[in-house]
Amino acid sequence: MSDALPRKREKAADVARIDPAQDVASTKSAAPSRAPDATRRRRPARRRPRKPVREVERLMLVHGTSEAMQIAILENAAIVEHYVAHAEARSLVGNIYLGKVQNVLPGMDASFVEIGEARNGVLYASEVGIEGEDGDEGPRIETVLKPGQPILVQVTKDPMGSKGPRLTA
Repeated sequence: MSDALPRKREKAADVARIDPAQDVASTKSAAPSRAPDATRRRRPARRRPRKPVREVERLMLVHGTSEAMQIAILENAAIVEHYVAHAEARSLVGNIYLGKVQNVLPGMDASFVEIGEARNGVLYASEVGIEGEDGDEGPRIETVLKPGQPILVQVTKDPMGSKGPRLTA
């Protein structure tokens, strides 16, 4: 293996550069040199051509009655989404309430807030909006919220099943 390295060096040292003063006939007969030239620039690698973007025909169909509203989204004549909203069901998302803290659970790092609905909303410590010094985790939720304390909250997720709505402060 030690012999291979000096041989490569010897070959690189033997490569002769063509003098521009030489005549044209002698340069044509000489073997072309593959040694890199300081004046030549290397071509940048070509990028692969992008795949052609398929055009998608989107269509939204809406059907409303007094009992429910249905929305279907079609892409290339195939249903990709279907929504049904019943008249008696209403969304709370985006609503803002002046709530009252019912209880604080340090183990869950959350509190339950009464907002006047059937179930209390859940307010997690990360959603309270109070940061510690230098961007730390912040104070514990039991030091920030106390039972009976009024708090302004907004609903970010509707209640599902037995869980109450998710809140942010």
